[in-house]
Amino acid sequence: MHVLDKWIVARWQETHAEVTHHLDTHELDRAARPIMPFLDDLSTWYLRRSRDRFKVADADAVMATETTGWILLQVCKLLAPLMPFLSEDLYQRLPVVGKKESVHLETWPPMGVSPHTTLEEMAEARNIVTLALEARAKAGIKVRQPLASLTVPKLPDALKLIIAEEVNVKE
Repeated sequence: MHVLDKWIVARWQETHAEVTHHLDTHELDRAARPIMPFLDDLSTWYLRRSRDRFKVADADAVMATETTGWILLQVCKLLAPLMPFLSEDLYQRLPVVGKKESVHLETWPPMGVSPHTTLEEMAEARNIVTLALEARAKAGIKVRQPLASLTVPKLPDALKLIIAEEVNVKE
């Protein structure tokens, strides 16, 4: 499984746990708060970083497509008690095999445990990208111009590759 897929699933599990807790304690305002940051992470990091994965017809593209579909289905279920009409509209547009007549007839997703190492490593990688892009901007070096190297702390190679692509660094 690709590191981005693992991360977005872990990120969803974290959001799901928080929303479920606040719904169980009848705090609707607090239940809605974690959804927007999750959707921001989904669109600005996962989908943008996975764009090239969708273009190539291979097993990784299938995995990226399946993960995205699964996440969108889970988001519809998560939104159903908070935004019933929007979640129903999104649900009806999803091309899911064997889906129910309505999102409101679906069962609430079971709780999962999010691997904190995955979340922490990706947060560190995103922080490194932010700092590197800020340093480039301060130095007046455009992102289109590749840099020779960037030294990063100990991270998995898959995350180092993502950092290198995002910052446009050869090594």
